[in-house]
Amino acid sequence: MEASVSVTDREELRSVCVAAAEAGLRWEIRLDSRRSLMPPGHNGPYRQIETPARNTAHWLVTFSLAHAWTGRESFRAAGLRLSSFLRDPGPMRTRAGLIHRQAGGDRCNGVIGPAWIIDGLSHAGSCLDDEEAAALAVHELNRLPFDERSKAWRRVDPISGPASVDYTYNHQAWLAAAAAAVPGGAGLAYAQRFLDGAASGSLRVRPDGVAHHILHAPTVKCRLLLGRFAMLRMRRPAAIGAKEAGYHLYVLFPLIRLRARFPEHSVFSSAKFRSAVNRATDPSFIDGLNGNPYAYPYNAPGFELPIVGAVGLDPGLAREVYERQRRRTWDPATGLHSRGSPDPATLAARIFELAIAVEVLT
Repeated sequence: MEASVSVTDREELRSVCVAAAEAGLRWEIRLDSRRSLMPPGHNGPYRQIETPARNTAHWLVTFSLAHAWTGRESFRAAGLRLSSFLRDPGPMRTRAGLIHRQAGGDRCNGVIGPAWIIDGLSHAGSCLDDEEAAALAVHELNRLPFDERSKAWRRVDPISGPASVDYTYNHQAWLAAAAAAVPGGAGLAYAQRFLDGAASGSLRVRPDGVAHHILHAPTVKCRLLLGRFAMLRMRRPAAIGAKEAGYHLYVLFPLIRLRARFPEHSVFSSAKFRSAVNRATDPSFIDGLNGNPYAYPYNAPGFELPIVGAVGLDPGLAREVYERQRRRTWDPATGLHSRGSPDPATLAARIFELAIAVEVLT
């Protein structure tokens, strides 16, 4: 399958990201002459109070790419200040890592918390020539234990230390994509092993093509988790179905990023991957995202669907879904997607996904 997003479409999407970066500069919170952060959120519909780490990392990606595209010093300077904060966040960092959420489960937010940090630092390294950020991205990746049996990473809680494998599939896929983007290729072998696991069964899709929320692994803990999740699906089929549908593009996004790095990997020619892509572009699936609390107000399909252009997508569909996103969430008062969401700070920061989509499509 070949990319079908035209240069004009990429330029339009890039312009959207640059405009968002310009608006985002007004949200920067300066701590001192060298460090700044971005407003924290509360993990969208989960309403778990978060530290500024997540959204600062998201905006670091956006500012870094905006600088790479435009050469504007304002984006570079802001990006370096955000990078400096992530390297030196004060009491938000322990020996075991950054604190991401202050309540609701572990304090690292599974392995996706570190994935977001690694992505931000890696982009600072590659786009802003920030060598310290690049080195820290490698360090952050290497401190996370990789479980060979599950072909997935274990969590490291910044308060309680090493923990179990994170069996949330989107968490692992995003960490694998971030690992593959670490400067110098330090994470490529890990990403390859994750994809090997996806090909051999860790990635599953429903009969309609929607990705399973849980990573499948041959461990007792995973089997117990899958059993509990199956029972929950039986008791609350509509709620769990909405959650998996709302996360489907969010799962597909890092997998397509990985395809750009490993185009010949067998998982990308598999029936399950093709089924997942076909589902993502099915009009009935797109229409079904209306009213889904995990979709436009949080996971932002308008930012995620364009990346599917790397594996074949009518450019008009990507534009249409972005326009739906814009109508629901763009606020002319801020110039950002900060309206119609329970967590406007996080939704606005998620423009970084559209920026990465443009990066992959370029």
